[in-house]
Amino acid sequence: MMFTSQWLYNGENGDNLEGSINSYGLAVHIATNTINEDVVFPDRIMRGHTGFAYGLNSNMFFDSFGDVGFVFIMNG
Repeated sequence: MMFTSQWLYNGENGDNLEGSINSYGLAVHIATNTINEDVVFPDRIMRGHTGFAYGLNSNMFFDSFGDVGFVFIMNG
């Protein structure tokens, strides 16, 4: 259930943070690859989690069907 969409933005059912999150599982962002919105890699369905707090900006995304993923953490 974590990696299955539990919420899918339809234009009226919440805030998609200016197109950056259009589908969400249980604390897991599921990239929908909507043009000019939540594309991580256009040829893969990526799942992950983002974090923003007190100067921190972080992301972790992975392809659960392939062998690719990434993590980045920045502060400032």
